[in-house]
Amino acid sequence: MNTESLQAASVLMGLCSRLFYGSLSEEDFKALKEQSSLLREDPFASVAPQASASLADILDAAQTPEEMDALYHELKQDYTYLFYQVSQSKVSPFESVWRSDDQTLFGPITLEVRAAYKNAGFELAADTSQPDDHIGAELDFLSRLFARAAQEAESQQATRDIEAARSFASDHLLVFSPYYLKDFIEAANTPFYKAAGELAQESIAAVARLLGASASADIYRMP
Repeated sequence: MNTESLQAASVLMGLCSRLFYGSLSEEDFKALKEQSSLLREDPFASVAPQASASLADILDAAQTPEEMDALYHELKQDYTYLFYQVSQSKVSPFESVWRSDDQTLFGPITLEVRAAYKNAGFELAADTSQPDDHIGAELDFLSRLFARAAQEAESQQATRDIEAARSFASDHLLVFSPYYLKDFIEAANTPFYKAAGELAQESIAAVARLLGASASADIYRMP
């Protein structure tokens, strides 16, 4: 696995994490809009050409302050529905909800995910109140593993990070994300978040191919 492919994987997982994690503040929105041109370039253009172009088109279409404000509030409303009003949207972003019979947060799955972060030397930001198994956190974890592996190219650390990424993807992200993202795309009210879900689907699939990873278990909560 060469440095270029590791860097590409880190970028893919990093952007997907940004789209799914956090609260979509005005600063987040402005940063996404300022960097929209990157969505038309690799690795996005080669991995998810239609989804990434759709995201860029939506961001670029808002030109005036009024259009930007309207788009931001539209996306903020949909983000709130998808990530905070899960009793209505029915698409919880937490792995444990999909993999436990009682859909309990902070259960065994959450602790497994937390241990994986710790074993790799990473932890969630101290100011977050989200459980560790939020899909956005899991995507960020993989992004950081790939980034460190690229920096430590051909070292023992890089080998450990690639194996950690393969194990984590197989045992966690790939187990629940296909079902979650399918429902997420169907539940999204805006073209932006539908495209974001498609970008995540294709990016995760590309990373799985790179790692040679596949889901090691079935989810409990079948659709």
